[in-house]
Amino acid sequence: MGQTPPRIVTEPAGLSVPVGGAFSLTIVATGNPPLSYQWHFGGKPIVGATRLAYEVSQAQTTDGGDYQVVVSNPVGSVTSVVARVVVGYQLQVEVRPSGTVQLQPSRSVYEPGEVVQLTALAQADRAFLRWEGDGQGAANP
Repeated sequence: MGQTPPRIVTEPAGLSVPVGGAFSLTIVATGNPPLSYQWHFGGKPIVGATRLAYEVSQAQTTDGGDYQVVVSNPVGSVTSVVARVVVGYQLQVEVRPSGTVQLQPSRSVYEPGEVVQLTALAQADRAFLRWEGDGQGAANP
């Protein structure tokens, strides 16, 4: 039976995580052993990142970006697709006593500097009064 170069069966998937959260990027590859792995961030090798998975236990905004892994064996090598990791902030909105707030875009995590439009929608018998907190004022886009 011949030697087979590495082949990626399951690519690493991009994800979003809040600042301080954990994330893990994984890959599944086949080919003649031994298979070796080298994870890259922004096109550069990550020192010591030579396992099937790359893990970060407390993500910071500087951990956000593009990740890839190169899988190699004595027969050849293959590079994964780019897995984009977004490390950002969660936006929490509290409405009192009733109504809703629309967020555009609506995401679980927002990148630093990303613009988010908030629109207050009062119930039929209520009126919007003001924003409070980090964003204040009476203007409702």
